[in-house]
Amino acid sequence: MSTGTIHTVADDLHLIEGHHPHNIWEDPDLPTIAVYRTGRRLYLLDTGAGPEQREAIRSLTRRYYDVVDEVVLLNSHGHVDHLGNNDVLAEIADGKARRHHIPRAARPALDFEAFFGAMYRRGLPYFDYASGLSVTADQIASLLRALGAPNDLTDDDVAELGTRISGLGLGPAISGFLPSIVVDILLQTYPPVFISAETMVDYEDVAPAADIQIGGTTWTGWNFGDDQQDPDVQVLQSGGHSAGGVVFYLPEHKFLMMADETTSIPIWTDSDPAKTMATARKALRMMDGGELDQLCAGHRPMLPAFRIGVAVFFVASALCGLAPQGGWGEPWIIGARALQGVGAAMMMPVSASIVINAFTEKRGRAMAIYVCISQVFLAIGPLLGC
Repeated sequence: MSTGTIHTVADDLHLIEGHHPHNIWEDPDLPTIAVYRTGRRLYLLDTGAGPEQREAIRSLTRRYYDVVDEVVLLNSHGHVDHLGNNDVLAEIADGKARRHHIPRAARPALDFEAFFGAMYRRGLPYFDYASGLSVTADQIASLLRALGAPNDLTDDDVAELGTRISGLGLGPAISGFLPSIVVDILLQTYPPVFISAETMVDYEDVAPAADIQIGGTTWTGWNFGDDQQDPDVQVLQSGGHSAGGVVFYLPEHKFLMMADETTSIPIWTDSDPAKTMATARKALRMMDGGELDQLCAGHRPMLPAFRIGVAVFFVASALCGLAPQGGWGEPWIIGARALQGVGAAMMMPVSASIVINAFTEKRGRAMAIYVCISQVFLAIGPLLGC
């Protein structure tokens, strides 16, 4: 899997993979985006940034060009990583009707350098960036090299410098400069962005946000499609991650795209953890009610936890079976069992979500069987092993 990889959810619904940075000073953090065709209309749910995602959008839209009359671009919020390829709309909708919408409250973020600089600076009275950020010497060295430090700057050099700065009590003074430095470096990691502000129309200019009932869950937002009683896409207000933020629900596939509304950043004034939690509760309620079969977050995790958990658990189990007799046997089996615990910890939360997603009906019964099996074998395993 790599940036721009296309994952087909259904014949008419595709996800385009983003990129999770291994080092935030050197890699861009790119979101998952979606392309959805229904009837004679094609929807883009965010556009990401960079040439890989741009080419994936082009590839998918070429596939549908002759069978659609309109292309609709829906942006989830105003952060640049979700908007960087917005200008592709003019290319892929050439000769066709086109629309482009964004939440009104997201517009201040379109001046992204000033916006993010202000957000980070607002944290200064409450947060010491120099001591509060959990970064290693090699990460700081990477940042300094990006700022123009010599390429042969080593981790030891940075550690020595940090000790000297701390001894002189300069941490608070340096902390005041970090927000602007962090924003500059983060933006340098991104490819060129084209947000196409001139084509944006606020959702609120289409119509006032209205109540939307999905099963037993009430949202507010907008319906897109020719039939308001049977919409193509429902744009649902959240506003937890950032001002005006929305999530997208596709009724045909019972698919919810969360964009970035799974996270909030409390030191930012436009981020609201309470709204993030409220959105998560609504998603869980939809899951329980059978209205949600598939859920997609805005950014994929760095590691595919379930697969790695299975691999770790498999290797650890093999090591348990190969434990030698004699003096090394006891530490060997203890270490292998600890490694098993790591693998199990990675697998278990994800396995529960797999069961939930696999059963659209009788989900409660499926979860009861799942929990019962795990608890039964947890109880009898030690007895059988004696």
